[in-house]
Amino acid sequence: MEKDQLVSKVRACITRHALVHKGDKVLVAISGGPDSTCLLVALNALSESLHFSLLSVYIDHGIRSRREIQAEIDFCATLTKRLNVPFRSIPINVMDSLSVSAGNLQQRARRLRYRSFKEEAERTGANKIATGHNSDDQVETVLMRLFRGAGAGGLAGIPFRRGLIIRPMLEISRQEIEAFLNANNTGYLTDSSNLKTKYMRNRVRRCLVPALESILEEYNPSFKKNINRMAVLFGQEDAFLERQADDVFYRLNVKHSHGCLTWDVSTFDNQDIVLKRRILRKAISAFHGNILGISFYHLEAALESLASCGRADLPAGLLIKREYSRYKLFRESDICGITPVELDVPGKVFLPDGGRVEARFGTFSEGLGDGRYMIAVDPAKINAPLKIRSRRPGDSFHPFGLKEGGRKKLQDFFVDEKTPASERDAVPLLVVCGEKGGEKEEKIVWVAGYRMDERFRIDPGALPEKRLIYFRFFCPENGSA
Repeated sequence: MEKDQLVSKVRACITRHALVHKGDKVLVAISGGPDSTCLLVALNALSESLHFSLLSVYIDHGIRSRREIQAEIDFCATLTKRLNVPFRSIPINVMDSLSVSAGNLQQRARRLRYRSFKEEAERTGANKIATGHNSDDQVETVLMRLFRGAGAGGLAGIPFRRGLIIRPMLEISRQEIEAFLNANNTGYLTDSSNLKTKYMRNRVRRCLVPALESILEEYNPSFKKNINRMAVLFGQEDAFLERQADDVFYRLNVKHSHGCLTWDVSTFDNQDIVLKRRILRKAISAFHGNILGISFYHLEAALESLASCGRADLPAGLLIKREYSRYKLFRESDICGITPVELDVPGKVFLPDGGRVEARFGTFSEGLGDGRYMIAVDPAKINAPLKIRSRRPGDSFHPFGLKEGGRKKLQDFFVDEKTPASERDAVPLLVVCGEKGGEKEEKIVWVAGYRMDERFRIDPGALPEKRLIYFRFFCPENGSA
């Protein structure tokens, strides 16, 4: 392929998918192989007319022979020097990640490689990272995901862009790339690991795709082009469904609270199964940070379990439970009680979930608080040390506002307030520790976030200038009352 033809195809791809803009700084991932070599040469030819700048990076995975790796580094250094493109080689230790990173060797190497790309982009101020994926890579990816039973998102294959990553050669075949390099006397190297059929992608590339080409030669000689076209269609449909799922997700009244994520049951249950899957993925990602290790089958099993019994277990110790009108996603190990700790006045206590309770002196003019997140107490009624702790069996108090100051079990109070059972141990109780009849006695002053005890309220006839104790509860989710 003539140089101008391939460069024109790269330019057309950049323009059609808005991959690069004027003033961009593009970090090119190079390895010395044909794809990345072609990418660098093509982008270098376009950089002046499209008004962007280039720099390059080689990632040394350290999993092949040092001789081969050094040859690649030397080749890349020579090529980038000839093109006047800044170059840097970065070593990563894939083998050391074996005990801390899931997946096979190639999967771990890929995660570390992309992390290094992003770190180098941040260091250099690059706002785009270009990789040399081509249309044959797309075919292999779609076939591999098809065998795994992927949905529309998986069959969309490799996107032209995702975040900082751009792929300007995704519409160009491997044959076109090699023809371009040969026609223009541009050398390249071959990664020995690409020849090993112990890796799934290499088996698909070296065995399956040639077999399909042979079988389909007479009936469908354009099957690779058709797969690429199909990937584009699936990508468009996947993007549409993602927008629909986003709209619903924001209508679910999703909340982060007490180390968990909750959303509305009825709105979720009324959605089509197609959107439910996507919404559940979004919820897991929002709470857990990613969905690694959580497959389509995990999601299907979770949705079936929620529909039948209101509970679903997921990998990574995640649990979803229906509690009243909300679904709650949490790590069961994260739900823990509060070890009893004294609260001085003035003073503060930090809670395990990131919240805190503060105590200070104030005056009547500051008001009496809202009863939930701030209360005012008469110091004369606090004649013993104060403590913050979790609920205990048999706890009871006199909820403020209850007729005739009636006594109520804390368990019954939480049921009436529809507090999820798994959250009750995380509710801080302010208690005063005294003695009665020679035995220790603790009275609940305040169920923080809910209600204070009637016995500790300010008397209606209190003098305006009277000094009070103010207690304030700062919620863990936002750090404020």
